[in-house]
Amino acid sequence: MELAEYFERAGIVVGSMLMVSLPASLVLWVVTGPATPWWETVAQLAPGFVIGWWVAVGRAPVEYATVWFTSLFGYLLASAVMAALNVRPVGANRVWALIAVIGSLAVVGLVDHYRS
Repeated sequence: MELAEYFERAGIVVGSMLMVSLPASLVLWVVTGPATPWWETVAQLAPGFVIGWWVAVGRAPVEYATVWFTSLFGYLLASAVMAALNVRPVGANRVWALIAVIGSLAVVGLVDHYRS
């Protein structure tokens, strides 16, 4: 394997970690609330590392562009839905906030499926 392939795979993993951390941060915000536990950064980056590694070695059923599209637009749509529903102070609205995040990711995943 050439050096360029190593750098490409490393870029895929790092890019996936950054993009998947966006919706993961919303999920963790809903679950943990405004307090920031010490393990939150690891919990935000770990799913992106796993997904990025699977994409980089060719074992994931999705492409790298799908990870970017779903993560970015899912985060933006979930943020917009949560702002429109006024569930920012997550206290009693945790269930609705979690439904908004998961629903937004599902909608964006469907859009990406029919887009390609």
